[in-house]
Amino acid sequence: MQRDPNEKHDEPIQMDEGEDLVKALLDAIYPDRALAPSDITSFEFMHDLAVIFIEKYDVPAGMFGLAAKFGWVQETALASSATLALDMHTPDSQAQLETLNGRRILQLLSLHRDRRLIFLRDLKSESEQIRWRDSVTHYYNCSWQSVFGSLEWIVFLHAVSEELEKCSLGTGLKDAAFWARPDISRLWEVPCNPACNAPVFKKDDFIKAVCEALDNLPKTIKTLPRSDTSKR
Repeated sequence: MQRDPNEKHDEPIQMDEGEDLVKALLDAIYPDRALAPSDITSFEFMHDLAVIFIEKYDVPAGMFGLAAKFGWVQETALASSATLALDMHTPDSQAQLETLNGRRILQLLSLHRDRRLIFLRDLKSESEQIRWRDSVTHYYNCSWQSVFGSLEWIVFLHAVSEELEKCSLGTGLKDAAFWARPDISRLWEVPCNPACNAPVFKKDDFIKAVCEALDNLPKTIKTLPRSDTSKR
């Protein structure tokens, strides 16, 4: 559970929720405890618990595991989407993953991995998911596809991959600081081909196309799970 960086680590966390919600939260996030179906007393209780997990205490993986455990389809989808903002390699995220069973961990990791691989695949080809026609200076008249083999493009793809590894949502790619990096800025100097002095990309249009493609990537796990408490 993330804390305010200004707080002392040995200070108790102040919680304003009722005893039943606090108990449900702790039962769900601690590996040696379990939340039983009988603990969910109403839809309102379930909704409040989801808000606590995702919005207040930033524990979306914990909410994902809880929703999947009881077969809550919509809540499972919502929680899996919320994990896209996590860096799955940080201690906080790893602690959240430890509360899940192996099947659920694989589902989340697959969602994050697939988003990165799909996006890189689209950037390595003339995929329709990227608005190349709007992004390329001379789409019809030059062999602009030669950029895919340039060193600048390879460096760009590596940087994109690193950003999506840190945050599958791609938040860093929507930050102007990313596009202002010296290694990325060299991309704007690449010509359409050796005989053309025009740059391959229209910078603003290309950045916009990349961000739009990010928003179109899968946002939830592929198969919403059946309840972990149901008989198999």
